[in-house]
Amino acid sequence: LFNIAQEASWNGGVGTPAGTQWALGTTNDIGSLTFDTLMATVGGFLGNNLVGQDLVLHLVDDDIYLDIRFTSWTASDLGGGFSYIRSTGPVLSASEFETETEAGLKSTMVSHQLTLQGFNINTHLDYIIYDIHGRQITTNKKLQDLNIDVSYLSNGIYILWVAEQSFKFIKN
Repeated sequence: LFNIAQEASWNGGVGTPAGTQWALGTTNDIGSLTFDTLMATVGGFLGNNLVGQDLVLHLVDDDIYLDIRFTSWTASDLGGGFSYIRSTGPVLSASEFETETEAGLKSTMVSHQLTLQGFNINTHLDYIIYDIHGRQITTNKKLQDLNIDVSYLSNGIYILWVAEQSFKFIKN
């Protein structure tokens, strides 16, 4: 298994696939996952041990997270193959929403509330929260102050849309 865009061939699994990080679990548990190389994540062996396993693939350069589940794996001296399913729908990336402004989040790792900074609270500001798959979690809500309660959200990666800008945050 290798990244054809960045590697000429498989190199025995050392650091491959290039430009990726992996974790056991799903993006629903993103706040508690530990990311590493694929080989380190799966215990140093690529094979049938992957079939049925829930993994999260982080495409580092694009800052995209995907749920992956291998459904088959074959290998022989002449080659091999595998099949998998991955999360579908629009997968949001922080780089898609970066802006050059001083407005933002005080912290991107939160457990109970998001604190905004650099916004004029005296103007009418609405916000929407989306999950990592692009599903809208909240309806248009008016911002009352610079704090947003997120304690009701499950652990995971979310996107806050406020004042025509988006900010990625992790609820843990």
